[in-house]
Amino acid sequence: MTVGDRIKMARNHRKITRRQLSEKSGVPYQTLSSLESGDQRSSTAIASIATALSIHPLWLSTGSGLSGLPDISDPATPIPATFADRMREARIAAGLNQAQLARLCGISAPSIHDLESGKSKATRPAALMHMSRALGRSPDWLVFGETHAAATSLAELPESGFEKSFLEDFRKLSSVERKIVVRMVRSLTIDK
Repeated sequence: MTVGDRIKMARNHRKITRRQLSEKSGVPYQTLSSLESGDQRSSTAIASIATALSIHPLWLSTGSGLSGLPDISDPATPIPATFADRMREARIAAGLNQAQLARLCGISAPSIHDLESGKSKATRPAALMHMSRALGRSPDWLVFGETHAAATSLAELPESGFEKSFLEDFRKLSSVERKIVVRMVRSLTIDK
């Protein structure tokens, strides 16, 4: 996670715009924009930004220590209102940038950007499942904001012992191996 990602995450938690942060911190809007987009990696204004966001400057500049932000996996933390907000916060919390998440989901980085900005409202089910795994959030939480933020654990699934064992083994496979198994299972069930 970059300085820009941490600024964006803190700004979203505080529900303030970049313009409002600029006014509150005295840091030029363009500097904030450059930091958040990754064009600029550091600034002498980190302390001013941290103060305006009520977060610890060490966390903002390095990612070390306590942020001063609520943990989005904490049930007491309000769930972001939109799919775009939930997706962005979960991506940042997972320490991924948009390009990394795109690769994990099998879609383009501009598609991730469009989803996070609200320009696109939906994605393919397969991409949503990949996103759910990459972000450690259930599809229901991403799409609907259901209160169970963590992806369903094996213990919560109502399968037989054989099915649980199969899922445990399946989750140990690489993404390529998983695709092979999925294709094989689909080919076996296509006529059923």
